[in-house]
Amino acid sequence: MDQPTAPSSLEIGLLGRFRIVIDGVAVEERAWTRRKSKTLVKLMALQPRHQMHREQVMDYLWPEQEPEAALNNLHKTIYAARRALEPGLKAGTESQFIVTQEQQLILRAPGRLWIDVEEFE
Repeated sequence: MDQPTAPSSLEIGLLGRFRIVIDGVAVEERAWTRRKSKTLVKLMALQPRHQMHREQVMDYLWPEQEPEAALNNLHKTIYAARRALEPGLKAGTESQFIVTQEQQLILRAPGRLWIDVEEFE
């Protein structure tokens, strides 16, 4: 019989060198295939309730681009961020950590979400 996996914890270090630890294992630098995918995670970690409207994200990351191009880049960036955090994520399955609900992007963890900036404050 398969044992259910323990809820995943996500720890984000923004003070000093950026780092992410999932269930005690650090995400390696090479996992981040797009630089903006790291920026997306950082932005969401700093937001109240760890969520942002997708237009806010597009305005912040691609202010000079037309909305259609920015939306395309946003989709690629979300995909890259999810793959960095969950390399085994299958296409069409929901991420544990980056969720889209209507126009909102939400950073969460099924177990524990810990962000050093919140602890410091």
